[in-house]
Amino acid sequence: MTIEFNENGERITKATRFAELRAIAEAADRADLVSFIDREVELLSRKKSSKKENPEREKKVSVIMDCLAKADKPMRVSEILAEFNLNPVEYSNALVSNILNSAVKAGTVVKTTDKKKSYFSLAETEEG
Repeated sequence: MTIEFNENGERITKATRFAELRAIAEAADRADLVSFIDREVELLSRKKSSKKENPEREKKVSVIMDCLAKADKPMRVSEILAEFNLNPVEYSNALVSNILNSAVKAGTVVKTTDKKKSYFSLAETEEG
């Protein structure tokens, strides 16, 4: 996928393309195409809004970080689930793994690998 820019150096997005197509469809007096394009733009805006913060997930992130703070050693995902009695319906192995890997990317958690097994611990914070 290539990223395109207009003559002003602004990125051309799907929404930009749909706006151009809508103008063409209106000029051609094609109400059916205008309706279709409006629907696609609505779907794009829904997709953007669904990426907003999820308070339920944030609560789970907080619980998992608290578990890591209480841990005295780096732990595997399965060890975190077992040691802290996390409900397997609410906290699946995949969810905890996803949250921890996101935290690794953010720099709040450290991931170490030993014999193809991943261990997680809170990142050290510098206090001055």
